[in-house]
Amino acid sequence: MANIYWYGRAHESVAGDYSWDASKLQKNLNNAAAVDKGSCKVGLPCTAHGFQAGMSVTPAGTTNYDSTYTVDADTTVNEIVVTATYVAETFTGTETVTCNDGSNWKNCSDGSNANMPSTGDIVHFDTRAALNTSTGKRQSMNVNVTGTPQLAGVHVHPSFDGDIGPWSFEADDVIFEGSGTAWLHCSQGASSSSNVTRFVMNTVQGIAHLSGEENSASYVSLWAEVLNLQGTLYVEDDCALGSLQNIGANAVTYVGTGCDNQNSAESPAVFMINGTVHWQSPIRAGSRFAGGTFYWGTDGMTAQVGLDAGLIEIYPGARVYWQCADLAASILHQFKAYGGTLDASRSINAGYAKQIGSGSGEDSELWPGAKVKLDSGIANITLGAGSTIKNYGGTLIAPSGESVSW
Repeated sequence: MANIYWYGRAHESVAGDYSWDASKLQKNLNNAAAVDKGSCKVGLPCTAHGFQAGMSVTPAGTTNYDSTYTVDADTTVNEIVVTATYVAETFTGTETVTCNDGSNWKNCSDGSNANMPSTGDIVHFDTRAALNTSTGKRQSMNVNVTGTPQLAGVHVHPSFDGDIGPWSFEADDVIFEGSGTAWLHCSQGASSSSNVTRFVMNTVQGIAHLSGEENSASYVSLWAEVLNLQGTLYVEDDCALGSLQNIGANAVTYVGTGCDNQNSAESPAVFMINGTVHWQSPIRAGSRFAGGTFYWGTDGMTAQVGLDAGLIEIYPGARVYWQCADLAASILHQFKAYGGTLDASRSINAGYAKQIGSGSGEDSELWPGAKVKLDSGIANITLGAGSTIKNYGGTLIAPSGESVSW
């Protein structure tokens, strides 16, 4: 395990290149002869060396070329061209050429060159990243982002304003506090399950997009616990989500369709403290709404089947707008409204049916200070067979044309 940080601009030619790391910095020359290129240039045979024009390189172990050079623009994939006086020499294949510009990854302990992230590493993005003078921001990580490391942690610090990804990995903990945009993809490759144990969003300047490689009965790429303290967060369609805690007043979260865990047949849980959530997936029983505004269903969403919720609890200060586009009927199995508002009366997706109770005799509760609005102007909000709403002093606005009995 290593603590490493993103530097990102070892040389202009590899700026933003995730894969440019310590393993790329030294190559062996071929068992072949130096080539007189004319015009005081010499070709050093080196298959797939990866060095780019303008880089600084130093051959070692040769008879005539142990010096430091700048890689010439005439360099090809298998030949390093430098400015030097030609002297005939055939290399044995043991001679090396080292790039002096360094790696895009560095060790936190001493700033030495590091390999790109691997299993068990903790990765940092902060002011140690090189400055991109063309943007005035820290160098983004967005070129040749390869592999799916199993990381111990990722911390995007408040000082990092570059962009990240798309980046595939799994990790124990991910903290995003930067002011750029990150595209983070939970993955261990196709036909494999993967997991990000905890993701924390804590920035009003940055934007994060979460997605997953797999979400099926066989495999799942799961963001197990997501906390939005502040900032704009997107959980993309079909990305398996375990739970969301929306905490801060400036926390805005968008959850797409199909974000229930298909592998465990479990819907994501919601714990609302504050902020705003736009949600297009089912809701797990036991979800709690203690503040903020929750839109269950959005204008223009793709209609689907199975937008159901188990027992939800609503507390003072919370507003839950039930406006799903469910091709069958969106079923809210049970609610306990201790305050706040449950509102199914809005015009958004009003043409789609809704039902309280599944027909299994669930009792919903309405307490003083709480309001439940079910009058959408369309008689398509119903009560499941055997289910009831017990009013203990709240305000219930029933659907038009329905009778209410005590």
